[in-house]
Amino acid sequence: MIPLELGHYHHSRYLDMIEDRREVEEWWQEISEKVLPRKSYVTEANDGFADNAKFRRLVDTTAVDACQTLANGHSSYITPADQRWFYWSAPERVKTDEVEGWYRHCSTLAAMEISSSNFYTNLDEAYLDRSGFGIATFSAWPSRAGGLNVQVHPVNSYTIEESEEGYVDTIYFLIEKGIRQLVLLLGEDNIQKSEKLATSWKEYKMKGRNKKHRVLHCVYPREMDERELGSRESRHMPYGSIYICYESKVVLDNSGFQENPYCSSRYLKHSGRGNQYGFSPAWRSMPVIDQLNFFGKVRNLVAEKQAVPSILYPDYMEGDIDLRGGGATAFKAGKTAGSYHLPHEWGNQGRYDVTAEEMRHLQEGVKAAFHVDLFKMFAEMDRAAQMTRLEVGERASEKMVQFAPSFTRFTADFQTFMNRIFGILLRQGKFPPPPDGAIVPDPYTGKPGIENPQVIYQSKIALALQQLQNSGADQMMERALGVSAVAPEVLDNINLDQWIRSSGRNDGVHESLFHESDHVEAIREARSQQQEQERQLAMAEQAASAAGKVGMTV
Repeated sequence: MIPLELGHYHHSRYLDMIEDRREVEEWWQEISEKVLPRKSYVTEANDGFADNAKFRRLVDTTAVDACQTLANGHSSYITPADQRWFYWSAPERVKTDEVEGWYRHCSTLAAMEISSSNFYTNLDEAYLDRSGFGIATFSAWPSRAGGLNVQVHPVNSYTIEESEEGYVDTIYFLIEKGIRQLVLLLGEDNIQKSEKLATSWKEYKMKGRNKKHRVLHCVYPREMDERELGSRESRHMPYGSIYICYESKVVLDNSGFQENPYCSSRYLKHSGRGNQYGFSPAWRSMPVIDQLNFFGKVRNLVAEKQAVPSILYPDYMEGDIDLRGGGATAFKAGKTAGSYHLPHEWGNQGRYDVTAEEMRHLQEGVKAAFHVDLFKMFAEMDRAAQMTRLEVGERASEKMVQFAPSFTRFTADFQTFMNRIFGILLRQGKFPPPPDGAIVPDPYTGKPGIENPQVIYQSKIALALQQLQNSGADQMMERALGVSAVAPEVLDNINLDQWIRSSGRNDGVHESLFHESDHVEAIREARSQQQEQERQLAMAEQAASAAGKVGMTV
């Protein structure tokens, strides 16, 4: 029997986590209205229909477009659907040629499974959240067809906590669904554990009334004392999964996962309370975005005044003035005692060019915060196919330095997601049997298992960042070769084998092009032996030649 106290514990913990989230909810609401208008229901009720008024309030859409560009940049240059952007490598403690080859082959199979799933279509939406709100949460599940099913979760649907290392390892969802959907999710037996839900389910079967209820779903890492080592029951798995009736706090289901199914990727982080929810370019740009919308209103007002100027006219002409475009108004010349007795333009001397120039300056600031130039540059490089990798690296280096911290955090957070995908496909039998060297005991349970792979990224963004490492090494080699002309011993400071391997990997060269270290040593040993044989043969020929000459002299 599941103790009632467990439900009260997680319910109380959820309320504390909600308090932490309130610190950022107001920011999210403001960002949604000015940067992501179609997601502008963070603290407001959502009736399920898009609110066009949210769009109409915006005078300038630079931030909306810039956020979309940054999200598209994630899709096109970090996890592109049309290119291979990752491979798996064996963990260091089991790395051999055979094990490494197995992990590499598994990554090829996984790439095919990812392409045939909803991974790319749904992750596009997550990248919008990451670029705008500063956090995106998505999850991977086995699909009914036997592949992958990727889901993206709205920012106001969950609360999170971090581990001591700063990774999100705990996530709570408040789910509101009809009783029919809850039965499909949890099963009829679990629904019967709550008197309120059981009554609602009975009403549905009798009257068809699909009443909505709230259920709390808690996913968290289980402590060792919560687990029974060696048990195959889901409630003893590394990650707990508990469903609780929100009103009654009754535990409906207590199970678990081998890996955390949820991944929360933050753009960057800020200091202070609620920092686990991330920090985005929109946060930093909000004052500029406000100014843009203000100056946009001023610009529109000036343009309107110049296009349709206000008219100052004598009171005796009321009703006689034609304000249509090209309209003409007749008056009697005898009534004019001076220029101010004539109809004329009034109050339209605003400087449109000044407001337009200030807006251009502000727009550039917003675009820079969202790295628009970086991704436009990559798009131009795609069109200029003749551009070499070196030229790509040189052009991208300065802009990449600004984006590097966010990409580094992305790869760290995304490891959770890749571990989940690896685990799902492994259990589905999508991979060939692992070699014996890949099977190692679990450090906690002692049971034999397979470690999660290292993820090596090889998308355009990853290669551009690696090019930054190459440029420093290449410059050093250039200097060393110049000095070696007068001091050859200077090259003794450089591990040339390591340099050529590292630079090749940073350029995205496939590992199959590199010989294993043992093979390299064998080649060099064979070359050395051949050179020694040639030397000895040359010496023998010289000795024979010298002996012949001595005989002829005698």
